[in-house]
Amino acid sequence: MNASLSSRVSSFVRVAALGLATGAALTGCGAAPEDAADDLEVGVSESPWTEAREGTFADGQLRLVNAIARPFDLRVEHGDRGGCIYLSLQAFALLYPGERYSTPSCFRAADRERVSSLYATPASPYEMPDQEVHTPAGVPDFTVRVTGLRVLGTSATIEADGMHLRANVAININAYSWLVDPTAQLSNVAIDARIVTNRGYLAADQVRVDLGPWNVNCGAADWCAGYVSDAISAQRESLEVKVQNKLNAFLWKSETYGYVYNLLGRVENTLNAGTNPSPWAVNFGSLRFAGGAFRYDAVRTGLASTPSCEVRVGCNGTAVLQCAADADRFIVEQGARSVATVASEGRSATTRIVDRGLETNGKRQSYRVCAVSTDARGMERSRNCTAVSFVAASPVECKDTTTTVVASSGK
Repeated sequence: MNASLSSRVSSFVRVAALGLATGAALTGCGAAPEDAADDLEVGVSESPWTEAREGTFADGQLRLVNAIARPFDLRVEHGDRGGCIYLSLQAFALLYPGERYSTPSCFRAADRERVSSLYATPASPYEMPDQEVHTPAGVPDFTVRVTGLRVLGTSATIEADGMHLRANVAININAYSWLVDPTAQLSNVAIDARIVTNRGYLAADQVRVDLGPWNVNCGAADWCAGYVSDAISAQRESLEVKVQNKLNAFLWKSETYGYVYNLLGRVENTLNAGTNPSPWAVNFGSLRFAGGAFRYDAVRTGLASTPSCEVRVGCNGTAVLQCAADADRFIVEQGARSVATVASEGRSATTRIVDRGLETNGKRQSYRVCAVSTDARGMERSRNCTAVSFVAASPVECKDTTTTVVASSGK
């Protein structure tokens, strides 16, 4: 039962994948509106494209999570009067959602219902029922009760057959009878829970418990040591079943399910962002264990919006073209004989293009600016372009003018 708590904390692997934001195109001002609007090539922006990949969460990613969040750095001390849990801020938030962080988090045995609701399965001595030990006629029967429990260390690794949550636990036991009250100490109970997947959920499919050595103190009545030891030995298999059932009750909670997929999404966007700023979203229910790693399906929507542009014409023979779009980069396909540009990228990205060789002789000026979207490999996936056309004023008639243009000529 103690393993249930440590395994729950150790399975710091819960909340939903990131949603995809929708970028807004920026618009501005413009240069002789009556001239600019007539000759624009107006088209339809391409639909956003999607990119899919299979993500992998192996032991390296688990070590990275542990290095940052340290979910396995914890100590647990329980007794028949309650207990305390010493754990990191991140693990505390997992086990006590919405509650104020405090270390240690202590509670009394009377808090049983509250602790049960928080943990799904509190691994505490008062959740381990008393065991009746029947001895031969003439020898007193015993009631065996767990009175103390300490989690000495926890760890998690992803191996060829699944993720292994391990804990070392010390357990104190009292046995009660009308004749003697023996005690026992189990100093190093080793628990190994193997975690795989079941229909997109994490699931414990195997739990192994090694009770290790123990000492029984019967005082002067050494005859009871054997009976108490037999009672302890008989609990190993039932303890494995209880730990597995309780652990699965935690892993199959909706909060745990959501947290797992949110964690996968954060890892995916940290390690595999590529050149595209659109976030990856992990498909719910796609988690599976295969080839020594957890695998999942991730998808993201590529950037694809038409540039919204404005052009400012100055009397010094300079035109400044500023465009905004959802894009990884901008290119100028036409116009701007001397280009000086600074561009951002991503949602509502902008670029500024300066044409220092503007002709103010009454001829029509044309620009064509494209917003380009690339996938994680850097390959171009979409190109949406805007055409801007205007006639600049002559020096004699010159007044600084601005025209706003929102148009597209397609790919």
